[in-house]
Amino acid sequence: MSSSPARPPLFDFHCHGGDASRTGEIAAYIREEGLSGLVLLSLPTAGVPGAPEDPPHFNAAVLESKRRLADAGVPVYAFGCLDHRPRLARLAAEAAAGAAEAVEAVEAEEAEEAVRRAEASAADGIAAAGAARAAGAARAAGAASIGPAAGAAGVGPASAAAAPLTGDNGAEPPGAAFEEPRPESRPESPAAPAAQVAALAEAGFDGLKLWAGKPELAAALNLLPDDPYLVEACREAGRLGLPVIFHVADPPEFWRPEAGGLSLAGRDVPDFEDFIDGAARLCREAPRAVLVFPHLLFLADRLERLDRFLEEAPNAMLDLAPGNYFYAELARNPEAASAFFARRRKRILFGSDGFFFPPEARPFAGDSLESNRRRCRRLAEFLSEPRSRRIENPYPLSRETTPEAACLGLTDSVLGPILSGNARRLLPRSPKPVREDL
Repeated sequence: MSSSPARPPLFDFHCHGGDASRTGEIAAYIREEGLSGLVLLSLPTAGVPGAPEDPPHFNAAVLESKRRLADAGVPVYAFGCLDHRPRLARLAAEAAAGAAEAVEAVEAEEAEEAVRRAEASAADGIAAAGAARAAGAARAAGAASIGPAAGAAGVGPASAAAAPLTGDNGAEPPGAAFEEPRPESRPESPAAPAAQVAALAEAGFDGLKLWAGKPELAAALNLLPDDPYLVEACREAGRLGLPVIFHVADPPEFWRPEAGGLSLAGRDVPDFEDFIDGAARLCREAPRAVLVFPHLLFLADRLERLDRFLEEAPNAMLDLAPGNYFYAELARNPEAASAFFARRRKRILFGSDGFFFPPEARPFAGDSLESNRRRCRRLAEFLSEPRSRRIENPYPLSRETTPEAACLGLTDSVLGPILSGNARRLLPRSPKPVREDL
């Protein structure tokens, strides 16, 4: 699709890389869609169910594609991911330690129970000896041996052995409350989120891509968007002037059984509302970072709430990588959707959600060049074509009830910032050079 004179050229702020051998296809995508710029995104693999952990992300492939596209004629930017393996290793170690502590606790309880039984047995022996002592003076000499016999039964030694199980008055020994700093949070550690972000910038990445808000990965990493692990990364990105694209949650219907194979119902993942609230807290915790939430933060069916979110988080932006879910939602009330886009036109970025992954990289199935072009064209037409025009609804969960979606017919004054202006304002004129020794 060549850029139309009636519509500003597209700057695709959300396109996934991951296979350097497909760089030629990405170049064709840029050329054939008439793009004025492109952001290539990495994704993590470590911690993602069904994905290999080596390599832990697509950073190297994305950076190599950026290097090869230096002469593409338009700026190509790259956003890199964190390596989650140190955190996953720590969580596994903590889980193992917790299991060991549980075993030790059971063993300690069993030992205490054995002590109690021994003491009770000794007490019974003492009582019996007292009765024998009262039976007659003739047996007084034998009664004198009851004390040692009690010791032999374990009263003294057993009591002494029990003391270390609880400590003085049950208090923890000195230093027991001290917690060794987690390796990922030590500023001097390469595994620390801030150190990883700094290394990404040094390597030639222009931004940070976080996927830790994807429900299954969030569960594996045991976090919400405002976890200190992610706050540290976002604060460093803000300090370095790197925008952050942060995938938070999934379509809310995924939490219902009716979503079929996509359903998260019954799975051990955080609730949808926990993700949205966590994103709001992250914006407050990392005020210098520009946080871009893709897919309209999965609030396309609640635009008033989304509007309040932006009002309360001045460092937040949205991108339009559709994931296909929001066409039907926005088309249900095109007047309200158009009014929202007009009001927030300086806070929204165009993104196709294209996939140039390796074809065999499950669960990250790569789309063909033509499929990626259709995704881009569909979104551009949905935003710009008149409301009388309808497009096919690509989302399987709403396609049966809403097979087509009416376009929004946004005006040029609204389209200009969304399709390209905001991306140019947010990113530097020229991408960072890729470090030569990588």
